[in-house]
Amino acid sequence: MVRTSLLAAACLLVSGTLPDRISAQVPEFNVVRGGYLESVAGLQSFDCQFRIERTFSEPESRNNDGVFAAMDVRLLQQGEQQARQIDYYNNRGELLTRAWTGFDGRRFASWEDAAGSLEDKRHLPFGYVKQQPINSLWTLESIDCLLGMNLSTGKLSLKQLFEQPEGRVVGWRNIAGQRCVEVAFPELPIFPDRPQVHRMQVTAWHDPAMGYLPRQIVVRSGDKADKGTFPVWTYRTEDFREVADDAGTMHRFPSRGVLESDLGVARITVTTVRINERLPTESFAPKFPDLTLVREQIPGQADREYVVGDKLLRERLEQQIRERELAAAAERHTAKSPSELVAPPSARPGDFRTAAWKWWPVAIAVALVALAIAFVMKRKQAGNR
Repeated sequence: MVRTSLLAAACLLVSGTLPDRISAQVPEFNVVRGGYLESVAGLQSFDCQFRIERTFSEPESRNNDGVFAAMDVRLLQQGEQQARQIDYYNNRGELLTRAWTGFDGRRFASWEDAAGSLEDKRHLPFGYVKQQPINSLWTLESIDCLLGMNLSTGKLSLKQLFEQPEGRVVGWRNIAGQRCVEVAFPELPIFPDRPQVHRMQVTAWHDPAMGYLPRQIVVRSGDKADKGTFPVWTYRTEDFREVADDAGTMHRFPSRGVLESDLGVARITVTTVRINERLPTESFAPKFPDLTLVREQIPGQADREYVVGDKLLRERLEQQIRERELAAAAERHTAKSPSELVAPPSARPGDFRTAAWKWWPVAIAVALVALAIAFVMKRKQAGNR
């Protein structure tokens, strides 16, 4: 009987049909924590290019040519420094816009080729420079999210969550056919200064065969006042690749992944990645194209606005803006000027009131004649009775 049970267990182990969770010999929390932190610490820097392809839940988004259906992304990260360049495409493969965000260790910057969303007189790329973080540095769909480096608007990461004493190992679970350790982290505020709102809860499944990098991360975040109806984001790494750095050390890095949410599904595919190559500081500094309209925000000071480019380009731009403003003013005058629509041909522009006063006596005389006729008609009707 014992032999039969052992044989059955061995068959289950070989066939991969073990239950989702196995309580025996589960690694302790500190083991998972140490393995994950070691793997992430080995990625001192990386230069990764990847493509994101979206499938939307709503038909309106699927059929809208203005929706970002695909993105080509280049992400550079080195310690706290980060730069992200994104090309956005619609569902027909047409380039819609480009954007760049970065943090050079001192200041945040971003620019977007968003001419269509600016005022009519400024058909320009638009940029920001500020000392406070820019939300566009973080995105829900990115390779660093699969690694657990950026979660929930970049305010928290798995590294920070592992520092919480309330984290615990739940057990084994099969994720994408791989045996992973499930770790549940406590519910935490996204913004420390507002602990009662915008809270999040994270569960991660770490693969021991991949240096305890996460195979899957589930993030539940939202407003505490939403009666517990928190949106759910699921990041799942479908495959890893091994990449050698300049020293010949091998590192594991996601090569394919998927993000699932109520908005739809986004598939992430890595095209190239280089690890632990020294990235110069200039890689993270703003690279504004010529004629980018930049707004610089410094706490305690008035915003400073300027246009990037040499003097000749700026003068040409200012001339174009003046010409557009004059054309717009002329168009408004043609459409709305009452002097041109009502005044007689002899009246000069601006003499509408003078011309109108000349016609008032005639109008009064006509009104008096009409009243007299009405009075006579009424008297006749009264006499006939």
